[in-house]
Amino acid sequence: MPKIDKSFYEGKPLLKPRSKKNLTGVKDGEIVTISTVELVKLPKTGDTYMEKFKEHEESLALNKTNVKAQVDLFGDDTDKWIGEEVKLIVILANNPQTGKETPTVRVKPKDWQYGDEEAEDKS
Repeated sequence: MPKIDKSFYEGKPLLKPRSKKNLTGVKDGEIVTISTVELVKLPKTGDTYMEKFKEHEESLALNKTNVKAQVDLFGDDTDKWIGEEVKLIVILANNPQTGKETPTVRVKPKDWQYGDEEAEDKS
């Protein structure tokens, strides 16, 4: 997959969790269909995969955790991810810049079954 210049990424809205201020964001447990996956070269963080879904206009910047979850689900060929459905969950994760926990979008891992919400509660 070719690298995309940072100008592709700059100024584009990013997909965030739904909140009172962001009514178009991701709802916890929302199932979405992957429409594009693109590798973007960013000056501060290096290469970042950006993913779009048919259900949202914004892009999701995939961190290592989300990339690993999707590789586990669909393999390492990102072209084969197109058209696949994933379940997005919202969790609290540490923001390394602020040191505070913030709502974050994650791809639900393969070992959690879609519709099996009890699997999330097991410790």
